[in-house]
Order: sequence, then C-alpha cells, then structure tokens
Amino acid sequence: MSSQQRNITITAVILLALILLCWGTFVLGSNLVDRFQNPEPPTPAPTVDAYPGLLIIDVFLDSPGARAGLQAGQIIVEADGISMNTPLDLQGVIATKQSGDIINLILLVDGERRQTEVFRGIDPPYLGIEIIENGPDGTIQLETPTPEGEVMAEETAVPSTLDATQLGLAVIAAVLPNSPATAAELAVGDVITAIDGNAILTGAELVQAINEKAVGDAIRLTIRRGPDTLTYSIVLAASPDDANRAFLGIELHTE
Repeated sequence: MSSQQRNITITAVILLALILLCWGTFVLGSNLVDRFQNPEPPTPAPTVDAYPGLLIIDVFLDSPGARAGLQAGQIIVEADGISMNTPLDLQGVIATKQSGDIINLILLVDGERRQTEVFRGIDPPYLGIEIIENGPDGTIQLETPTPEGEVMAEETAVPSTLDATQLGLAVIAAVLPNSPATAAELAVGDVITAIDGNAILTGAELVQAINEKAVGDAIRLTIRRGPDTLTYSIVLAASPDDANRAFLGIELHTE
C-alpha cells in the first residue's frame, strides 16, 4: 500500500470515528432531554391502614401483660390470628380462653411486627392492660362526676364482626320498667363490657359484679352499642324481690 493510500485510509477511519462519536453524543443528549421533560412517575408506596390495632395505654403491675413484656405505646394488631380493630375483638378472644391459657399476640413496636405470648389471668382485667382503638380520634375515658344516667364518654369505632351473644358476652335481652337501667336508657342489644373499669366478659361475671355491690352504690357501666362505646354513671336500686340486694334492672341473653 502506497503512502497516499495509507493516508486516505487513516483519514476515512478518523472521519468514521468522529461520525460515530457525534451520533452517540446526539442520542445521549436526546435521552437526557426526554427524561427531564417527561420524568417517570414515582413508584407509589404500598397502601396500609394508618391506624391498625389496639393501642396499649397502661399495663398494670405484676399482671399477665407486664410479665409478657407488654408496654404502653405498643399496638396489638392480632390475637390468635384474628385482626384487632376494637376492644370487643380482643374481649372475644379472651372469652374463649380459660385462666392460664395462652393468647398469641402480634404487636406493632416502632413500626416492626413482633410476636409474643400472654396468658389469661384469673381475675379481670384478665391481661392486665388498658387499651383503646388506635386512631387519630382515640381517647382515654377519664372519671368525671356526672348526674345519674348521663353519658360520660363516647368513642366511635369500627363495628365488630363478632357475634357477642354466641361469645357468651353480657348482652341485654330486656330492660325492666322503672329500673336504674331504664333511667340510664340502656337498650336491648347493648353489650356490657365493663363495670368500674373492670372488664366483663360473660353474663355470669356481670351478675357476680352486681351481687358484690350494695343498694345505693354508684357504678360506671361501659357498654358497646353498635359501633359506639358508651359509659354511664348508674345508682343501683333495691331489688323488688329482696330489699337488701342491689338491682340494675336488666335481663341477659342466654346461650
């Protein structure tokens, strides 16, 4: 190959390389401009319930909850595999247990799910914890003096999917006339869940709690009515059958 041919070949290779370089620069620039003008939409975050479960607001000393390491601020999201939306959901699980039985809990702690076990105690409150529905409107019910029968606190919640009667809870079947229950405007279908802050899980527990009271005693009665939790201040009267026995004036559903 002559010197002139070699020079022509080298020049052609250089020109081809320059053309390829210019083309690559053009394509790269076009892609960058297109990305700036038409950015890809951000990947949406997974949707989750912002307020799942039951928020623990107090753990009683030497209780099953304390021995299980439960702490205020933790959130119970499951109990024995059942999602927790209302306190009645947890009460339903507890109602299926005997004293000493284990309940498996899934907790939400600092954004992480943790599993633990707690046993059902002998006396109420059976787990030794105080809970409210986790949510922006969750409120702690405080004791305040109110006139007889006046609603003390109200909390809106998700309706429970559990059948309270089948679970053996204290469900009102009848309200007797001229009774403290009538004065407080209790209604058929109300589920009594606590007396003076102590959980009531069965009709038998309610009867026992009333029998331990005296005529004229004032009680704080917490009920579940549809999606609402209501607390009433009620003064017990004397039973029509026994003047020395405290009387609320209701009949309960039986299984």
